[in-house]
Amino acid sequence: MMRLKNLLILLKKCRNGCRKKSNRIDYKNYNMPNMSLIEDYNGTSLYSSLINKNITDFYIKHLKINTGGDAVNTYAGFNNRSNLLSIFNANYVVLKDEKLFNKPYGYTEIATENGYHLLKNENDLNFINVTNSLYSEKDLKSIVDKEEAMINGVVVADAFANKKYTENSVSKLDYEIKTDEISSFDNGSLIMKNDGILRINLLPNQSKYEDLFMDFYLKSKESNSFDFYSLNGFTSEIKGKDSLYGTQVYDLLIRVKYANVLELKLPKGEYEFHINSIYGENYDSLRKRHVRDQSVDYSYSINNNKINIKYDNLNENTFMSIPIPFEEGWDLKINGVKEDIIKANYSQIGFYLGSGLQKIELKYTPPYFKVTIIISFIGLLLTFMWLRYRKKNIN
Repeated sequence: MMRLKNLLILLKKCRNGCRKKSNRIDYKNYNMPNMSLIEDYNGTSLYSSLINKNITDFYIKHLKINTGGDAVNTYAGFNNRSNLLSIFNANYVVLKDEKLFNKPYGYTEIATENGYHLLKNENDLNFINVTNSLYSEKDLKSIVDKEEAMINGVVVADAFANKKYTENSVSKLDYEIKTDEISSFDNGSLIMKNDGILRINLLPNQSKYEDLFMDFYLKSKESNSFDFYSLNGFTSEIKGKDSLYGTQVYDLLIRVKYANVLELKLPKGEYEFHINSIYGENYDSLRKRHVRDQSVDYSYSINNNKINIKYDNLNENTFMSIPIPFEEGWDLKINGVKEDIIKANYSQIGFYLGSGLQKIELKYTPPYFKVTIIISFIGLLLTFMWLRYRKKNIN
């Protein structure tokens, strides 16, 4: 209870400093994933039986975001991946003492409260992303390329793309897997004779990076319940096939701080295991985008279900995306004219821009809301008529 009180004090400090309504606070509380709704702050976690499919696909299918858990009805945070945190305006991060070693790149501590630390993004991005570079989802193969494309432009369906993306092969690193007396690895089969560590060594004479992304496959051949594992201290979970809420996804990715050795800690057992790739990230593109965004002149307001943006398109940018989930129910008007909304960056709202001053109005209405109101009214009317009829006949 005391730890929760300390956390709430820290979140209050953050809310007092987070004046822009678009700023999100990234904090993962697995016992209270809907804490941001309860405590009234813009968070990055949610528990729901009806999560937006685009968000679920973004986490599991497209970006392989490891939240430390494994559930189809919960998503939380971005595994401290600075590109994604910045793209979604998660400019404040709260970490406990034991998690501070793996803090996201570019975040500095601005407050602390009895074991909790509040970090602020030094490479924050605008609420709006304006660009002429529209990359096709089909051209992007690696996770690093997907993040780079979202930083340097926007990712869209193939029909809307206007620029070819060149694969970022420079960041792929060479490695070797080292076994010992408690581990053996052969042709995708990994055996841990006891609880222990499998070491993956980066080969020498390669460039150093800020972060490493290990893209790999891991599945227990024995357990039908769940397993915990960790990579350089980042602990996560895989639920087995008997779990009702497990994702049944074993193609994984974990981001950690750069190190010459990656230590995969596993419990005793036999596993299917292979590494797809290990990537390095130095965040050059993020830093450049941060600088570029400072020169973009715009204003916006968020009030309940409405978003208003004013942007003078002096540079003739053709497209805008914003970090709001794409889903049915949004209506868009630009300079009073109704326009189409396009799914951007796998899960965000995007749309084409015209020349000159753009007065953008977005309004959200729950799907079938008007139809539901009409049906409810008819139902109430029929119920009232039936009660009058019944009362009249009884009398």
